[in-house]
Amino acid sequence: MIQKIYIKNYALIQEIELEFPNGFIVITGETGSGKSILLGAIQLALGARADHSILFNKDDKCVLEVELKVSENHLLWFEENDFDYEPITIIRRELSPNGKSRLFINDSPVTQNTLKQLTDHLIIIHSQHESQAILINSQQIKLLDEFSNSTDLFRIFKNKYKEYRAAQKIYDQLIAQKEVIEKDWDYHQFLIEELTSAQVHLVDLNALESEYNTLSEIDTIRLQLSQSLGTLQDEQLGILTLLNQVQRTLSDLSRRNPKFRSLDERITSVSLELRDIDSEIESSLEQLVPDPTRLEELEVRINDLYRLQQKHKVASITKLKEVYLELNQKLTETESPSDQIASLETKLSQFEGELNAIATELHALRQSGADELSSELKTVLRKLGMPSAEVQFNFNPTEMSSSGSFEIDMMFKANKGGAFSVLKNSISGGELSRLALAIEYVKSRKGTLPIQIFDEIDAGVSGEIADKMAQLFEAMGSNSQLIVISHLPQVASKGMTHFKIDKTEDSESTRTHMLKLTKRQREFEIASMLEGLNPSDTAINHARSLLSRS
Repeated sequence: MIQKIYIKNYALIQEIELEFPNGFIVITGETGSGKSILLGAIQLALGARADHSILFNKDDKCVLEVELKVSENHLLWFEENDFDYEPITIIRRELSPNGKSRLFINDSPVTQNTLKQLTDHLIIIHSQHESQAILINSQQIKLLDEFSNSTDLFRIFKNKYKEYRAAQKIYDQLIAQKEVIEKDWDYHQFLIEELTSAQVHLVDLNALESEYNTLSEIDTIRLQLSQSLGTLQDEQLGILTLLNQVQRTLSDLSRRNPKFRSLDERITSVSLELRDIDSEIESSLEQLVPDPTRLEELEVRINDLYRLQQKHKVASITKLKEVYLELNQKLTETESPSDQIASLETKLSQFEGELNAIATELHALRQSGADELSSELKTVLRKLGMPSAEVQFNFNPTEMSSSGSFEIDMMFKANKGGAFSVLKNSISGGELSRLALAIEYVKSRKGTLPIQIFDEIDAGVSGEIADKMAQLFEAMGSNSQLIVISHLPQVASKGMTHFKIDKTEDSESTRTHMLKLTKRQREFEIASMLEGLNPSDTAINHARSLLSRS
């Protein structure tokens, strides 16, 4: 419920603060007194589009605050939008003279769209303009689902249908691009096969290049190794022959003089190392056999690896191995186009079965709810001076859509003997306002309503119908907070709380004020509504009579 409203520097309102109780609240005032200004301020505070031309003082900012009692039913919204939940929530809007507009929830900034997601569930405003919403097909279905207790089932259906449409979209794209996708898939497989054939994941390119370099220069290498052996092994001038002579000389010297023993040991070590080198050179010569076939294989293999690096635009064999691993992983994780299509066909078939089952259950609930709702609306409309008015819902089978398996139209007939036709084509503005009231009254009997604000939807109503309308408001106000802006004395007399809006003028400006009326003030106000300014004693007695009935 709205507990408090604070308005500063808005239109003709300089500054007011109002405390609202629960139940049925009525607001009255002469035409032009500012009733629409109050409603506009509330709408603006709740996230409506801002118009900075409405500032009372163009040099000061406008502040609008609505203090709401919010039930824990809305806790999820606060959590999902990262706001601290407070049972008493303050929504504030500030409009600066420079055109800047800011919105807050409990002093935390909030966007206009995010705020409206909350306030649209907390407060419903009805006017001849707002009543137009019931002409929209989606709103008619929403009403029917609320009355049929099928809102949760419809939410399940919509989520399932959304998944179905997403899968259908992917399926359609696959079918439309199947040839291209299959070519890409085949090329992808070819790349992997090509890399696998080249054993990219196992190859040591450095080793291959080393072997290639050796085989390509094998004659030169063998010649140089042979020359080295000759230098080492020549019987007269070979290094090993000369070293043996030096070794014998130093060995003899070390026996005669221990001082030279270290030289003998060192030359012995050098001799052993050279003999080992000589042996290794001989072994290498034996192993180095010309192999033109292997040389050709290596050249082809190395060139192929460099070609693959260029093809995949990488600068090293390491990067080429990474490409291979990525391609292989994609192939492992992704189904072939044919497999994807088959999998999606199975999935779509499963979705269709589930949707058909839910849609059938949903239609049964809606059909039952439609009959009951039509009957109750007929009864209420009769009380509101529309004795022959009827509402019914037409269900026409159609292809599965986001609304179900039936196209639903709300139909209306105002006169006996007339034909039903689509609501938006057959109802007048006054009839629409009363239908909106009838709908809200019927909904109030089904459970707790959000805060309801009615803005002069009783226009053009009088007499007994006005009294019936007042009774409906009174009944609705017993279940929730109901704020009614009215010009009817019958309605004003039924309110639990009565506010009057008026405006005053001085030499500088015009101001709108709002006053909570006492019992005596209510008598005079209702008498004025009955008879005009300076009401007679008869009008005042009539007002007392109206108030005594409530």
